[in-house]
Amino acid sequence: AAATDVSEARTVIAIAGPRARDLLAKGTPIDLHPRVFGPGQCAQTALAAANVILRQLDDGPSYELHVLNSFADYLWSWLEGACREFGVAVAG
Repeated sequence: AAATDVSEARTVIAIAGPRARDLLAKGTPIDLHPRVFGPGQCAQTALAAANVILRQLDDGPSYELHVLNSFADYLWSWLEGACREFGVAVAG
């Protein structure tokens, strides 16, 4: 057996707030309706052409996006552009 630590292979981006679901729905094919995808659920999916692991943390709703480091800048830029219509502020 062998074990390889790949924990540094991904960047985690947090998305939270009342319009978080709407923002993510713009770029993913999965159904994010609360009856289908809720707190504690996790899915591997595409988000704006990037492969991500999407995890919903709570009913806020708040999410974690786990994306490969090589796609993190691209996804961050996409999120900044996609959230403009919602008047979202980016917190550092």
